[in-house]
Amino acid sequence: HLVLWNHLLRKNYSWNFIFIDNFISTISHGFRRTGYWVVHIKIANVVRKYDNIDRTSFGAQNVSHILEGAHTGEVSASMLKDIPVEYCIVGHSERRNEYDETDNQINSKIKLLIANEIVPILCVGETLQDRDNNQGANFIEDQLSACLNNVKLDKIIIAYEPIWAIGTGKNATSSDISTMNKVIVDKMIALGY
Repeated sequence: HLVLWNHLLRKNYSWNFIFIDNFISTISHGFRRTGYWVVHIKIANVVRKYDNIDRTSFGAQNVSHILEGAHTGEVSASMLKDIPVEYCIVGHSERRNEYDETDNQINSKIKLLIANEIVPILCVGETLQDRDNNQGANFIEDQLSACLNNVKLDKIIIAYEPIWAIGTGKNATSSDISTMNKVIVDKMIALGY
């Protein structure tokens, strides 16, 4: 099992250490047999402070789709590997919507992460409009096909992110999640994974 904490853009540096200390204390008691849990944050000092804790891995919230070069503000997969991180989120709905990230860019990110031995966590999910039009399964299948085009994988994590439930007052039921889990599994098998 893998417990993920997506840190987002929260508070300041000092607050983060207090929060992580509390998080570690809480999660270590309830999930002793889950294997790994991941703190998603880009700060190398946090990794250095907490890298000695058993069953702890670190991940990043984003990576550049570009290998290297003069791209101010970008973080390359090789930079993440040096920190080191083991996981990286790609395809998150906020990145797709706020930064206009495309499936092709996400595909490039996945390939760069794999080349740097970082496990991609690919977020997929349908909008409310797609859901209401009974196109949710097709939308997610298309995302998987495009994002994983010509990708040879050892490891990847697919995270279902029901975009239609974000800020709408609607909640994904266990039935909703089970249905989409089956769609994702079936599509991954069809893609050869």
